[in-house]
Amino acid sequence: ALVPDCGALWVAAMETAKGHGDHARLLSWAEAAIARFGSDTMVTVFAANALSALGRDGEAYDRLDRALDVVPDFAPGHATMAHLLIRLGEPELAASAAGEATRLAPDEQSGWALLGVALRLLDDEREHWLCDYERLVMEIEIPLEPDLKTALEARHFAKAHPADQSLR
Repeated sequence: ALVPDCGALWVAAMETAKGHGDHARLLSWAEAAIARFGSDTMVTVFAANALSALGRDGEAYDRLDRALDVVPDFAPGHATMAHLLIRLGEPELAASAAGEATRLAPDEQSGWALLGVALRLLDDEREHWLCDYERLVMEIEIPLEPDLKTALEARHFAKAHPADQSLR
């Protein structure tokens, strides 16, 4: 409110709302950002995430599809599209969108994770190559020295998970 023309603050606010699962506020802020700054693919991705979380997948898809026509090389847009297509029951199209996200941003995990889900839904053998559950997924116990355990526990006192971390 004090610095309404600072786009970085709008982005930070939308990231925070998304991280906390406040989808109605996220959509409101995305719409306000579009009204203030004009159409923007990154803001449309925020809006699409909010719309989808609010059960408005078709509207999210339409808006995101138009945005990706304008800026086709925005990897987060393709990852969000893959997520929407999975929700809409289109795993083959989702695999294509996720593949595009991984091509554009190979070091980002979202596209790869969504590709794994889409391949699983398609019963595609490439899922096993990508996910390699036998080798990459395991439960291990990490023994801690008492002093280290005490030091770590003193630093981790939050009652809720950090909004910017996916492991809950």
